[in-house]
Order: sequence, then C-alpha cells, then structure tokens
Amino acid sequence: MLLTGISDMDKRSLMYSLTLLCLRTSYTSASAILPSTIHSTNGQVMLKPESSCPEVPIFGGCGQRYDPWNLETYADGNGTLHTYHRTSSWGNQPESTDQVRGFSYGFKGTGLQVYGAPYQEVERLGLVPGKQELCILGSCQEINTQELYDALDESERDAPILLWSYGNLPDRADHRLEVRLLDASSGQEPRSIMTIHHMVVKESPPRLPPSYKTHEEEDIVQTTYHDTNPWISYSPSTACQPVLFGCNRYNPWAKEVVAFPSGHNQSFHHTSTLEDDAYGANNRSISFTFQGVALYVYGASKAQVDRLGGDKDIELAHQSICIENSCEVIDAHQAYLNIDPEHVHEPVLLWSYEGYPSTSLRHAELRLLDNHSPVGHVRHMTLDRFVVSEVKKRSSWAHPIAGAQYYNTKVNPISTSIRYGPRQDRADSDPLHPYSPWDVQFYSAPGGRQRLFMHTSTDHGPEPQLRTWNFTFTGYSMRVYGAPQPYLIHATHVKQEICLDSKCYPVDVEHAYMTVDPDFEREPVLLWSMEDIDVSRSHVLTMRVAE
Repeated sequence: MLLTGISDMDKRSLMYSLTLLCLRTSYTSASAILPSTIHSTNGQVMLKPESSCPEVPIFGGCGQRYDPWNLETYADGNGTLHTYHRTSSWGNQPESTDQVRGFSYGFKGTGLQVYGAPYQEVERLGLVPGKQELCILGSCQEINTQELYDALDESERDAPILLWSYGNLPDRADHRLEVRLLDASSGQEPRSIMTIHHMVVKESPPRLPPSYKTHEEEDIVQTTYHDTNPWISYSPSTACQPVLFGCNRYNPWAKEVVAFPSGHNQSFHHTSTLEDDAYGANNRSISFTFQGVALYVYGASKAQVDRLGGDKDIELAHQSICIENSCEVIDAHQAYLNIDPEHVHEPVLLWSYEGYPSTSLRHAELRLLDNHSPVGHVRHMTLDRFVVSEVKKRSSWAHPIAGAQYYNTKVNPISTSIRYGPRQDRADSDPLHPYSPWDVQFYSAPGGRQRLFMHTSTDHGPEPQLRTWNFTFTGYSMRVYGAPQPYLIHATHVKQEICLDSKCYPVDVEHAYMTVDPDFEREPVLLWSMEDIDVSRSHVLTMRVAE
C-alpha cells in the first residue's frame, strides 16, 4: 500500500476522522425504538473512490492503481473489537467528481447524527483532525473537527465523538448524505486521515408483523437446510473468464468439506471475486424457497473462513438478503468480528427475521454485491445453512394407541409393492421385456449377509428426470434408506425429493452420505424419515428427481 508509514508523518499533519453508526428502529411497543448499527464495512456505505491512480511526474500518466482506503481494527477497554476505514489526503482531489476522498450513505429517517472515531485512535495515529464537509438536502456544512476533539475531557476520549447532527428531515423520504475530505496534499505535504466508524439515523418505526402465536394443536420446529440441500440453488452454474479468443468456462461456486477428528464432516459453499467474470461477479446469488414463520441464514464457521484466506486475512463480501424483492444489506464482517474462541467451529448467524405468515411460500435470495476488484481485493461469500421455523400440526392421537399392535416392516427393494418408473423409456424396447433404467446390485453386509439395493443413473438412457419409485403403505412412521456409503463413494448424487401424498420434501442425499459415522459405513444410510403419519388411511410415498 502507498499509505504505509503515514503515522510517521510530521505532527502538523491533519487527520479527518468520521465514524458512521446507523440506527434503525423497529416496534416492540407503541413507543419503543430499537437501534441497529451500520458500520463502515456495510455495503450501504459507499467509499469513494474505489481505486486511485498516482500521477507519474515524468510522463504525467498513471502508475499502479491502489486502494485509498484501509480497514483498521482496535479493541476497547472491554476487549471488544471495533472497525473503521481510513483514507489519506495524499492524492485527494476535493474538486474532482471521481477522485475526491469521501463516502455517501442513503437512508430514510427524520434525523441523522454523525460520529467521529475515538480520541484515542486519533492520538494513536499521531495526527490532528482536519476539515470535512457534509452535505444533505442540497445544503453543505464545513466541520472543524479539531475544535471538537480539543473540547473533550479525559473521560470522553475512549468513545466515539458526535461531530454533526441534522434533524427535521421529511419522514420516510429517501435522503443521501455526502461527505468529502477537504484537505489535499502531495509529495511531502501534510496529510489528513479520514475514518468511518458509525452513524445514527432516527426514523419512524416500521409497522412490523407480530410474532406468530401458535395454537394449541401446533408446535414450532426448527428445520435445517444444509448448503447441499436440493432446494438451494446457486447461480450462475457457470461463469466466463475472458481469454484472447472467447472465454474459459468455470463454476464460480465451490463446495468445501471439513473433516473433524471425530469423523464428522461438515460442508459449506462459497464464491469469491478472485476470478474476473465477463458478466460481473455480482450476478452471483443463492436462492431458497421456504414456508415458515422465521428464517435464519448462517455462513461458514470462522475457522473455515479463515482457512480460505490461507496466510492472509480474508475479506468478506458485501452481500444482501432479499425476501420477495424486499432487500436488506448484511454486514458479514461485523458478524465474524467478535466470535468467541470457543465457537470458532460453529456456523455464524448472518441474518434473521421472525414474523412471517405460516401459510405462504416465500423466496429468499442471498446476493453478492461486489465486483472483481481493480486493486486486488478478493472478497468471499459463504453459506453453511438456512434454518426455518416451521409450524407443525400435532397429531390428533397420542402413542401408544390403546389396543394397537406396533411392529416394524422392512420392504425389500425388489418387492412388487414398490413401483419403479419409467418401465420403458426407449423406443427400441421389447414390449414383452420392457427396458427399465433401474438395476439390482448385491453386496455383503456385516456378518456376511447378502443384501441388495436398486439404483439408476444418468448413464441408463435419456430423461433421468423421469426416474421415480412409489410405494403405498399404512403406518405412523416411515424411514427411507439408501445403499451403504462404500458403494456410492465416487457417485454424484442427483437432486431428489420425496412426496408423501401431495406434500413434497427435499432429500439431502449428499449431506446424508457425507455425515455417515465411519463405524457404520457398511450399513444402509438414512435418507429421510417422517413421524406421526395419519394411521387411519393409506398413503403414497414417491421419490423423484427434484426440479
């Protein structure tokens, strides 16, 4: 970085510091206002410019481009980590539209307060606060931050300082704050520093739906959808890296599997801005359709994310979550900043919302907001799982049912009660001996017992999406097992779903095989189960390829 060594500049140097904390409100009662913080690491805060180009004195051209912003981390008296961005006036062009150092932030609210970095951070850098200009509603105000810092007493020097406030803004209207650094320097001239930490926005509380209240016959259950679940889709499936004559196609999404000493495996998906994509990196997204009263989005654990960076500190991408086209920015950097060392191997909660109607299907989309960086930043987005709070109706009976006899029935895969389809999917099949894409395979189970399983693959003729099996049964519990792991160790599992009568459920076959206990790897693998099924009538169970 060209900014290295700024802290060693002459004490006459100026410092421009600014901290942004944006508080949003929500209803818990008619008068309650709950703030939320928007840091400089939030994608809604636009740091300007994205890159700078120092002038070359001899040729008047451009040398190697560099990022004029640095991300700083410091600990407060309690050991809690905080972050801010800083930039230098070296190379700043206050009158330029594309090379002025500053930031902008769009918001809705009736008031705005802007806070500067703590005095102790200014003192640590050995610089003096400089001049800044803040503009909103077409009106600009110049701030002499040095006077504000000088007025602090000793007890106030470890907390952010209020630099500027503005009130009586039109409620629920769109506003934009523009801040720029007024100081410019080159060569050995004094430099100023601009930091962004937090902002406070006062807005009328939005009318949020009430939390779902269960009825006596209902329960709330937490259902986990891992990153390998067939109902989660990653887009695009291919990207284009430009080359001299066309492009190299590649999958911008990667699945990482982490093996723990206990034998347990855990996976997550990730993408990054490392590769230059002809269509832009920020067209990448993760889609998921769910039905429930709450949604929780988890990223990979801190240990897994740190491993992606190797010997470098990893940068987390700016991203947003959209539910039915209503979007909110996720500050992933802050989510990972203060992870307790005891929980570094656990998935990290990135975002959550509670209060959805229980009867509606909703579409969630997690979007990458960053493009390929012109100055070499590689930013990562990860997904470990979605967790949905689903409403489940209780059974109208309690087990055991009086006078009922309970027993388990194992159904042989070649039983005539299981119907495999399609029975004929080739035009040249013999009508008397119809071709079936399903094969029988025998294997030796523990103890030398001979067992078998049915399987099909995309090598067995066209249209694999037509492959199904169905089974009619009566009972209150159902479990579906796949072949033992060693026989599918190199297989790529097709996305599958299972339907009980008219309601379908995803079958995460990949996760089921990935998490098999090594002590039971020669046993059939549980793929799906359901309890408390209505015993008063028969049901149809269908396994099919997920669309």
